[in-house]
Amino acid sequence: MINSFKEIIDLTLVVSDDEIASRIILYKPIIVAIDAPLTFTGKPFRQVDRSLLKAGFRVLPATLTYMRELAERAQALKKILESRNVAVIETHPTSALKSSRCSSHINLFQSFGFKQETPTLRNKHLIDALISSIVSYHYYHGTSVIFKEADGEVHLLPTLC
Repeated sequence: MINSFKEIIDLTLVVSDDEIASRIILYKPIIVAIDAPLTFTGKPFRQVDRSLLKAGFRVLPATLTYMRELAERAQALKKILESRNVAVIETHPTSALKSSRCSSHINLFQSFGFKQETPTLRNKHLIDALISSIVSYHYYHGTSVIFKEADGEVHLLPTLC
């Protein structure tokens, strides 16, 4: 999680839905970007996924068991967060990194301009969480790249590198 001053205020690996919700609520954020589908149509690809694919981004079919379960968890988390007045958006960190035109997450973190040294991250989940936080920052400032269709909306990063 980052604040509006581009400072990392928490970067902790949590697993259970309760841990995730509690950790987020602890900081009372305005916006959270979730790396999971927030809508589920029952089809392999939503219209918004097809738009991402057409633009050259890679997304997994929503009908994979793992993706369906991830979508269900994300929707439940969204409901909890929105009840606490936290805006929730969907993102896809791998696509956000690609849309930033940065060659790596390290390059992205440097270009974003964190106020402190970013830790050396080897855990994909923590890297994705930090990229998602950067997407939230850009959403808040009205500079995220939006793919929007009737069945969903995905936010990515503007060109940063």
